[in-house]
Order: sequence, then structure tokens, then C-alpha cells
Amino acid sequence: MVGQLAAIKLRSLWNTMRAQTAILVMSIIGYVYGLVLVVILSVGVLAATITKVPQAPQILVGLGAVYTLGWILLPVVFASQEGTLDPKKLAPFLAPSRKLAWSLLLVTALGVAGIYLVIFLGVQIAAWLIYGGPLVGLIGIVGSLLGVFISLVWSRAAVGWISRFQTGRRSKEKAGLIAFVLLMVILAPMGVWMNLAIDSLGLRALEVAVSVAQWTPVGAPWALAAAAAEGAWGKVAILAAITLVTALVGWWAWRTILPVAMYGQPQRLKAADLEAIEAGAQTLVNPNRAKRQPDPVVSGVPMPLLDGAQRWLRLGVSRPAAAIAERTRMYWVRDPRLSAQLIAAAVLVFVASAMPKVFAMQGEEVPAGFSNGFGVGMLVFSGFILGQAIGILLQYDSTAFWLEVAGGTRGRDDRWGRLLGSSAVVLGFIALAVLIYGLVSGLTLWEMFLVFTLMMLLFSCSQAATSIIGSQWVYPVQPPGTNPLSSKGTGEFWVTMIVGLAQMAFAVLLGLVPLAALGVAFFGTGATSTWTYGAVLLAWLWVALSIWFGVWLGGRILDRTQVEILTKISNWPGHRSKA
Repeated sequence: MVGQLAAIKLRSLWNTMRAQTAILVMSIIGYVYGLVLVVILSVGVLAATITKVPQAPQILVGLGAVYTLGWILLPVVFASQEGTLDPKKLAPFLAPSRKLAWSLLLVTALGVAGIYLVIFLGVQIAAWLIYGGPLVGLIGIVGSLLGVFISLVWSRAAVGWISRFQTGRRSKEKAGLIAFVLLMVILAPMGVWMNLAIDSLGLRALEVAVSVAQWTPVGAPWALAAAAAEGAWGKVAILAAITLVTALVGWWAWRTILPVAMYGQPQRLKAADLEAIEAGAQTLVNPNRAKRQPDPVVSGVPMPLLDGAQRWLRLGVSRPAAAIAERTRMYWVRDPRLSAQLIAAAVLVFVASAMPKVFAMQGEEVPAGFSNGFGVGMLVFSGFILGQAIGILLQYDSTAFWLEVAGGTRGRDDRWGRLLGSSAVVLGFIALAVLIYGLVSGLTLWEMFLVFTLMMLLFSCSQAATSIIGSQWVYPVQPPGTNPLSSKGTGEFWVTMIVGLAQMAFAVLLGLVPLAALGVAFFGTGATSTWTYGAVLLAWLWVALSIWFGVWLGGRILDRTQVEILTKISNWPGHRSKA
């Protein structure tokens, strides 16, 4: 059974990577990068052990605890990303058993993670043999194997338990959004956080952390050899007891959760349901979903709007544009595929605000406030990203786009509605980003206004470019129900890249004149010169012109291409409307 499950997992992994050239290339780069980091870390640990660095045992114990914790937490957070050998998918073919539990446990370590595991396990064993001799090395071998077992069994148990709550689309979307946040905020800049911790806390923090971690279930197995090297055999006995209890409880939890993960949790029928069955009802009717009145039909009566659409109508927006605007506003908040765009922009704002402080803590000279080109550049680029997102909203709204085509919605109403609905969220984000950066960097109110002007210019030019190009050419995106990190539904990598580059180039070309004027104002004439005032006025006129141009030309193109675009979208995996 282990061999069959291993073959399934490897084949699934390979099919996922080779489905797109980009995924295959980026996967190889990522795996090699991770392997290089693991090898460098391993060499450093072995060197510290050979040279008898006093902190070597603490480093080994700390790495082991972090390794076990990572095995438990990361699969839980990213559970919605990779469903290979999901017990639920095996339910039609296998019954839960001890053999299946062992097989799934062993196959968990298969793949690239298994390569890292072998290297890590080999380093732990070799380090304890070098540091403490044969007896300590033997205890290190036993402790390391138990640590790996605890890592794997609790990983499977945790993923199986959390899968009970990820049965619906919304729960999986939320899990994917959390994973995206962790990846962008914590995992991606991990090196920065480690340097900060070492510089600010020092080795004393490592000693305190390890002294606490060794008594926890995730640290006890890795601390067995360290206690033996100290000659504290009573401590070894206590740590061994903690390790065995953790392993046994983990195995029991995995065996208990496996049937639930495969078949779900049985639910008791309510009294009303039983009465309905006894009365001969063929289906259980949910009164909350019962229709109180028939759906409106094509009879000249317009369909009711979303509640929030009334505010757009009061502003003089046409009825179709108001409906699209309110739906777009809701998507920005509720759809993780769009929320991820806000998070990515927020990360850039965080980097722009925090990185100069980090560099300063490390003794590097960093220009302050308005003269910090790195900070201002990262900040305004976030506005560029959000503008690009507006142009591809049609692809994300794929399952509802057919309503516009069938209802004869004008392209101008589509472009205008998506811009208005996005602006309700994005403009507030841009203003808040400028305020945060300005307060952290010590900008004056006028300098904040200059940065806000630059962000709005890039935002308007970017949305205009993507609205125009996106009305002619579209490329696949993740379908509804997936999350930002999923590659499901994406494809045509070269088309995506070419269209994306064309959008960026067109956006820069569109705003070249006011960008050049603001550049001279920022870095040449000064923030309060007459040239600067003129450049700011030109920039705001250009913002208004770009918005009008994107809506007008993008709408005209969409009037001509919307049927063709709908045909393309309906052929993307997961994008066909269920209506």
C-alpha cells in the first residue's frame, strides 16, 4: 500500500508541475533554493559541533523544536493548497485501518520535504555522534527518530482535524487567504526577521527559548541527547516520558481522526426531519432556503438590486453600473483572490515604512523621509499594483459576466462600475498607506500630499491601461472558490506574461509626461517650488483624464469583444457559470 500511495503522490506532484512551464521552472528554482539553504545551515551546525561551540547543543535542540512545529503548522495553514492523498478522496476505495494510517504517515514525508527531512535527520545524528560520543549519539538517533515520528503523526492528525472545518468554499478561501498573508508577511522576509532577532536579542534569547522549548512536546525528543551529554539522567527520563506520551497520543489522535477525515462527522437528524421522513417526504427541506416568492421573469420589470447599489444610484450612476459597482465592492472584501491584491500592496507599504528602520538598526545610512527613494518607490508601486487589479476584475467576475452580456450591458457601464466599486476600497487604502508612511518617515502634510498625488497618478494610469488592454485580451485566473496561492485554472503562461508586460508598459507610457514633471519636482527643484505646484496640478488633471480615457476607450472595445471574451472565459476550468 505504501508503494501505491507513493506512486500516486509522486505522479500527482509531477503532473501539477509540468502542467505549466512556469510552475515547473519556479518549482525547480524554489526547491534548489531551499536545498541550498538547508545545506548551508547543515554545514554551519556541523562546524559549530566540530569546533565545540558552547551553544551547539542549544542550536540542535532549537532547530529540532522549530522543525517539528513547522511540520505541524505549515500543512495546517496550507492544507487547502495541496490535496494529494486527501483521505476523503480515498474513501471510495479504502476503509480506514491501521495499515492505511501507517501508509499515509510514511508517504507524508515523500517528495522534496523528504529530502530536507533526510538531510536534517542526518545532521542531527552526525552532530550528536561528534559532540557526545557513541552513547550520546545513540540517544540522539533514538530522539531524532522519535522527533520525526511526532512531526509526521501530529501533522497528519492536525490536517485531518482541520479538514472537518474546511468543507465549504468560504472556509477554504479563508484558509488560503491566511496562507497568503503568512507567506507574504512572515515566510518571505524570514531572513530579515532572523537578523533582527539576533541583533536585538542576542544569544541570551536563544538560551531562554531553548530552555523552555525542551520541556514542550515539540522539543523534548530533540533535547534527549543534550540532557545525556550533560549527564543529567533524571532529566533524560522525564524528557523520554514526555516524548513517549506525545508520540502515543499523536498516533491515537491520527487513528481517531482518519475515519472522520474520510467520511465526515455523522449528524443526528432533528425531530422535524424525522417527522418529514415518516410523512413520506423525499427530501429534507430547509425553510431558510425556501423561496418566498417566484423569481422575477422577463416581463419588463427590472431585477432587484443589491441593497448597497442604491447609494450609487443616488450619485447619478446608471442602474447597470451601480449593480456592477456594488458587486465589485463586495468582491474586494469577500473574495480572497482580490483581497490578496490588497495584502500584497499592504506588504509593500510595510516594507517601505519598516525597511529603512531595519537598515538603520544595522548601522546603514538611510535617507530620511521624502528623500528616501526606496521607501517612496515601494509605496507608490503599491498603487500601481492595485490599478492593475482593476483591469482584470472581469476575469475574476467570470461566472457573473454572462449576465451582463445577456442583458446588453454597455461596455462603458462595465468599466465605470468596476472602477467605482474598486475606488470605494482602494482610495481609502491609498490614503491610509500614505498617512502611515508619512507618520513613520516624518513627512510634512505637503510632502504626504505629493506622495498621494504620485500614487494616484500611477493608480489611474495603471487602471486605464489594464481596462483598455483587458477589454481586448484576457488570460486565465484562478476560478471562484480557489485561493490566491492556487495554480488551479491558471494557464497560458506566455500570454499572461506578455499581456502583463504590455499593461505595465502602456501604463508608464500613458503617464510619462506628468511622471517626468513630478520626478523633476521631487528630486530637482524641491517640494515647494513653482514647478512643483504646476507639476501637481498637471498630475491631477492627468488623473481625471486617465480615468475618463480608460472608461471610454475600454468600454468601446468591450462593446465589440464581450461575446468573444465570454466564450473564452467559459472554456477556462472552473469559470463556467452554473446558471
